[in-house]
Amino acid sequence: MGFEKFLSNKLNYPVDKYFAGIIGECPSKGARSPLLWNKAFDFYKFPCQMIPLDVSIDNLSYLVNELKNNKKFIGGAVAVPHKVNIAKLMGKFLTKEAKSIGAVNALFRDDNFNLVGTNTDGEASRSSLIKKFGDISGRKVLILGDGGVAKAVAAYIATGVKESGKVLIASRSNRISNEEKDLLGINEVMPYENIISLFSEIDIIINCTTVGSADQIEKSLLKIDQLKLLGSNTIIYDVIYNPSPTLLLRNAHKLGLRTLDGLDMNLEQAVLAFHYANKNFINDINKERIMESMKLSS
Repeated sequence: MGFEKFLSNKLNYPVDKYFAGIIGECPSKGARSPLLWNKAFDFYKFPCQMIPLDVSIDNLSYLVNELKNNKKFIGGAVAVPHKVNIAKLMGKFLTKEAKSIGAVNALFRDDNFNLVGTNTDGEASRSSLIKKFGDISGRKVLILGDGGVAKAVAAYIATGVKESGKVLIASRSNRISNEEKDLLGINEVMPYENIISLFSEIDIIINCTTVGSADQIEKSLLKIDQLKLLGSNTIIYDVIYNPSPTLLLRNAHKLGLRTLDGLDMNLEQAVLAFHYANKNFINDINKERIMESMKLSS
């Protein structure tokens, strides 16, 4: 496979078989998507595998170009920190959702076999939240972060809380323009130091940063003393799934707050992404059966 020279990890996969990939900085070191997707491939008896594609930012454009032209690549997933950059590399081949969010977490082939980017993070996050806690309309939601995941989650949570609710974003770098703010349905973007004054009125806090994962597992954007300022019914939702629970969720649980980790969201977005990537390859594919197959491994 010609794209191998752009990877940081070694592959052992036949060149004549279909394959899906998860593209990230180092998905070979613990990404959950290959486990979920490969269970589904086995379930459908489709001769394909998802393989991790570790790539640096310097080699990302070269890898994506190779994959666009590789007829055996059916699509797959995109992990941090490449979601925004891959959206740019896809040019006009983005779904409406991905275009408005400016980030992709999934790739698939359209009917003309063009590689297209979409985003299932937001839809999966909203579904997971409502599944556990019920209707979120009218809620005041604070999202931590302003990257691709945060934008995707904000866009879908905004439709969930409807006009009677609010979506606020806490940003370190203020990378969200006024145009993006309006497009995503965000009511306000503010620096982190301003959020504590709002804690008494916040219903849901969603961590969409990487703080709490990887080499930051003993870190949390919110200290336990800050969490004490929240109402007893506040929901703390951390989209991180490894580790589970994060330090943020452990501290929230100690205080009796309601909590949700990213495991169900990860499963939901994997189901959606698998359906996109395989609907032209697998007969009688449907989301319920995909979910059934993936739950065998979750």
